[in-house]
Amino acid sequence: MTPVYYLLGMFAKLCHELGRVRANGFPGHWLVLIVAPATILLIASDVELRDRQSCGKPPVSASVADVLRHGGWDNRYVRLSGLRDTPAQLASHGNSDDVYIPVVDPKSNVAVMVDFEKPPYPAVGPVHCVGMLRPIPPVLQEALSGVAFRLGKDSIDDSVYLTAGETPANPAWFGILTGVCAPVMLLAIVVLGMRNIVFQPIPAVRRRDTATPPDSSTPLDLRLSGRLVLGKVPRRFLAVPTAGAHLDDGTLTFASTVDASSTYTGIGVDSFTSAWRLIPKPGTLQRVARGYQYLGVRRRPALMFRYVPADSRTGRSETAILTCGSEEQLDRVEPAFEIAAGAAA
Repeated sequence: MTPVYYLLGMFAKLCHELGRVRANGFPGHWLVLIVAPATILLIASDVELRDRQSCGKPPVSASVADVLRHGGWDNRYVRLSGLRDTPAQLASHGNSDDVYIPVVDPKSNVAVMVDFEKPPYPAVGPVHCVGMLRPIPPVLQEALSGVAFRLGKDSIDDSVYLTAGETPANPAWFGILTGVCAPVMLLAIVVLGMRNIVFQPIPAVRRRDTATPPDSSTPLDLRLSGRLVLGKVPRRFLAVPTAGAHLDDGTLTFASTVDASSTYTGIGVDSFTSAWRLIPKPGTLQRVARGYQYLGVRRRPALMFRYVPADSRTGRSETAILTCGSEEQLDRVEPAFEIAAGAAA
């Protein structure tokens, strides 16, 4: 299970970093890890799956009369037969060099437009084109209005046109995209549900009593993840440096100096540069478990604890994670933490 925690930890780090960036008010991690993959899948499902009936099959032979007589030719792979009875053609109105040539049914003098991306173009006479029949987009419909008379046709079909040389899209690409985007979305949703805190509890192990006390000369490298408060402003932080202290009534508290100010287009919106604090209500601190917190490609020894914030009006408990730089440092912290938790209980 450890590789799974490392993977979740990497996504937690990615979500945390992207969440610090906003685009038009939307958090970056939502846009990059959820909205963007979902949009790609929606677009791919339309583009890659629309040709699934034709993929891997030879083109269906059809005349212009067949296409005009029967509906349901959208997104079909066909060999279209008709007649080019005039050298007239319609140039693309966009940035492409495509040329649209009318291929007609001689009996009705009604044409279907064929899109050629590059020469050679068919000469005047019988025409056989292989490609995909696609619904005519609104831009092309607008361009075709009034063109039939100029090209000498009774009318031009405005429901479908043939893109010469195009082959059916392979639905396997949708499967590949799904295999990439779906796990990204799932992992992002799981990590966001965990509030970017990936904690792996380990079984409780009784510490051995040693004659040598832990070395207290090395400074403690403490990091805190959870809900901190500055005045009346609450905010969640992830793995910020912290220091512990006891209040006069013995309650264990933590303080972290963090710059949580916000800017918009480089201009400061609000300023929150001070000591953010975690202060439990007396008697509510409870140690939950010892384990590891995963963030990025690293894991740190950690303690999970639960408490009721001093500013809480509902009495709802919060969970926080305290990590140390090494197991030895956690061994130094845990006894004092357990005493404080025991005193609170």
